[in-house]
Amino acid sequence: MNNIKILPYSTINKISSGEIIYKPFLILKELLENSLDAKSSFLKIYFKNKGMKLIKVVDNGFGINKKNLLMCIKNNSTSKIFFFEDLYKLNSFGFRGQALSLISSICRFCISSNCINQNIGWSLFNDLNNFSKFYIKPISHNIGTIVSVKDIYINIPFNRNKLFLYLNYEWFLIKKFINNFILCNYNIKFNIFNNNKLFNSYFYNKNKKESIINRIINIYGNINKKYYIDIFGDYWFCYGFFLLFNKFKIVKLIFINNRIISKDNFLFKVFNDFIINFLNFKKLSYIFYFFIDYKYININICPNKSKILFLNNIDLYNSIYKNLLFFFKKKKIFNLYNSNINNLNLVKDVYKEYYSLEKINNKNYLQFFIINFGKIISIINNKYLFSIKDNFIIISNLCSIFYYFNFLVIKYNFYNLIWTKKVLIIFSIDKLFININEYIINLLNKLGFYFIIDINQLIVKFFKIPLFLNNINFKKFLLDLDIFLFNKDNFKIINIIYWIKNFIFLYKNININESIILISNFCNIVNNIDFKIKIFKFLDLNDFLW
Repeated sequence: MNNIKILPYSTINKISSGEIIYKPFLILKELLENSLDAKSSFLKIYFKNKGMKLIKVVDNGFGINKKNLLMCIKNNSTSKIFFFEDLYKLNSFGFRGQALSLISSICRFCISSNCINQNIGWSLFNDLNNFSKFYIKPISHNIGTIVSVKDIYINIPFNRNKLFLYLNYEWFLIKKFINNFILCNYNIKFNIFNNNKLFNSYFYNKNKKESIINRIINIYGNINKKYYIDIFGDYWFCYGFFLLFNKFKIVKLIFINNRIISKDNFLFKVFNDFIINFLNFKKLSYIFYFFIDYKYININICPNKSKILFLNNIDLYNSIYKNLLFFFKKKKIFNLYNSNINNLNLVKDVYKEYYSLEKINNKNYLQFFIINFGKIISIINNKYLFSIKDNFIIISNLCSIFYYFNFLVIKYNFYNLIWTKKVLIIFSIDKLFININEYIINLLNKLGFYFIIDINQLIVKFFKIPLFLNNINFKKFLLDLDIFLFNKDNFKIINIIYWIKNFIFLYKNININESIILISNFCNIVNNIDFKIKIFKFLDLNDFLW
């Protein structure tokens, strides 16, 4: 790395921001960006007491030698620039040289580092009684840097009790920043620890698409549909995903030159307008990585660089919009179900209707579940839902519930009590369904599936599905069922129900919302009959306490 030096007074006057560190997540932001500037490929982040007691960042970057270590905590000391004109060729995250000086003045601060040219590492830390006084000592240290920030704001006179009232909100900001930072830097490995326990790990996959998708799923949950977009213009290029999440959440993120930007940025308008005007689907999420030549943007209009100005908004808007149109028309991405149908308007209507939640929200299953089963803890092995109520842990066996649910529906003709969802799903089939006859279709209709097989057009049209089977692969479901029915002995109702249960829990990830629907719908049916089989297990918490 270049030597750290104090900027000349003329440069300081032009770039000094007067910014103060007023949030713990801003401290974390500065430390992580310094690690990125050091070309780190693996970062460890430690927290205690939600960041107020400790924020520590460990990296494997090129490190800092003893001379630069003594300089780094001085105000306006940096290795990134020296003259104001250096800003025009800047490609680092920080450059003012104010961050470490500010951070070290409000907490117990320690920075340890070693680099290739040194035989031994060095540790720099401030005095516990006088934070402006620093000591340095030799230590054994790997190549890289460790920065520890302890007891934030300990030397600032204010009502600390009031601060800790907002501790959960500060922790929320830290987690939100980490999520965005991890998505932005998908080519870096992360280990995150909270109170000495591993909170989460993010590994780097050499496949760019898989690495991004794995992190999105880890942070936001399962994805129903995803479409990779790769477009470019004369002085910019962009790649990323349009997404549909299982829980219908809306996530909109854009990173410019590996920087997190605020949602009032002009680029969000381009993608939002395209989604509304062309895709005609307002609930679509997207995460994009945008790269543009630095001479066409200004990133220094605010100290944290979350706001960015563009040289020519109109030309850039038109260029991105036209490239998106061309990409979608070329790839024919509207065909959601791999159908042979050429009617684009029909497929767009399928898109809109299938992912509509208006009818689902009218159900009172969530209220029913909370009253009777309490608060959800987690799902284990895709088969057991754990909840807690009145000092009892309630274990719900989803496999058994699904099996007996369908069994009771067939036995007592309760198919009118199944909560279903009207949809229009159209997909082509590779072969005729030989074994799925009218008897099987009527049986599936009683289990909540309503579909039509059009032999002439080689397509299957679904018009109704059980509410708790939103994202099942229907094409695979019918083809596998057809193979299963090749053996005529399998035409028994019990065998078919058992096969459906195995298929659902083998090829589908049951999420919490679908589990709530299934359990609530099952209890609604059981209330109408005398059902004595134990599906739920109750564990008294007092049995586990001493």
